[in-house]
Amino acid sequence: MSCEEWSRILSWYRNAVRIYSDAADALGVAEKPGFNAAWEVSEEARKVSARFRSALLEHEHRHGCQVAPEPVQEIRSGAFLSPATRRTATAR
Repeated sequence: MSCEEWSRILSWYRNAVRIYSDAADALGVAEKPGFNAAWEVSEEARKVSARFRSALLEHEHRHGCQVAPEPVQEIRSGAFLSPATRRTATAR
């Protein structure tokens, strides 16, 4: 049985990471005059996603709930994603 609060925090974390990813992607196309602003947006998004990740881990520790991790599979970049994450990433 999953914890509703854990699921809610996970959803916020996933959205924050998606926003961070989009902001980081924008760094590659930012012109020199706009690069600093794009960098600041990316850094703020990174910090927000880190706060949600911390909240997720804190909740797991405090509440004792955690969803069992799914098996992971290597992707081209060398990073690892669970099957559920791959489905979400490919749906974007």
